[in-house]
Amino acid sequence: MAEQPPIPKPLEPAGGMSAAAMKDMQAMMVAAFQAANAPTAEELEKREAEKARLRQRKLNMIRLVETEVAAKRRRQELCRHKKPDGEDCVGGQDMSNGKHVLICLRCQKVMSDQPTEEMVIAQTTLQRLAEQGKLKIVNGKIQVTEPLNT
Repeated sequence: MAEQPPIPKPLEPAGGMSAAAMKDMQAMMVAAFQAANAPTAEELEKREAEKARLRQRKLNMIRLVETEVAAKRRRQELCRHKKPDGEDCVGGQDMSNGKHVLICLRCQKVMSDQPTEEMVIAQTTLQRLAEQGKLKIVNGKIQVTEPLNT
C-alpha cells in the first residue's frame, strides 16, 4: 500500500507571528484586493453616463409610442369610413359567439357590434321610410323612391 501525502494543516502564524498580527495581515490583504478591484472615478462616471443614456432612451421610446398612439387615434377620429365615391369601406366578420367585428379598411378602426343611439335612430328611420315606400334597398344600397319630407 502506497504511502499517502500528509494532509495540509490550516495556516498558522509563521516565524513567531502572533495570531493578531496574522489577522491584521489578512485584513490588509483583503483591503488591498478590494482597493485594486474598486472602480475608478472615471469608470464610475462612465457607468452613470451609461445609466443616464439608457434612461433617456427609454423615455424617448415611451414618447414615440405615445405620439404614434395619439396620431392613430386622431386619424381614426377624422376618418369618415367611406371611399371617395361615398361608398362604405367597412369590412367585418361574424364571430362564433354571435358578435360582429367591423373594421374600417382605411384607418383600421375596430368597431363594436353594440349599436349606438344614433345607429338605432337611423335604423328605425330607414325601416319607417321603407315601410312607407319612400325608399328601397337594392344590392345593399339605399334608393330613394319619393322625396323624403318626413
